[in-house]
Amino acid sequence: TQPIIAKDPKESIVKGGVIGIDFGTKSTVVVYQRDSGIISPIRVGIGDWSKGEKPEHFENPTVMEFIDL
Repeated sequence: TQPIIAKDPKESIVKGGVIGIDFGTKSTVVVYQRDSGIISPIRVGIGDWSKGEKPEHFENPTVMEFIDL
């Protein structure tokens, strides 16, 4: 009954930094590093971005499908 509003992907682009993605066997974690050298985790896989940060927001289940081996 509620409309689905897509997040603008431009908001997720980090300019002038490095993104690291760890596709683990059970979960995926994303971090970024800007010029300051500080590495920060990025929240992934959450539906409501207005909620306060929780540890589980920084870890997303990994799902991969192999179609043509």
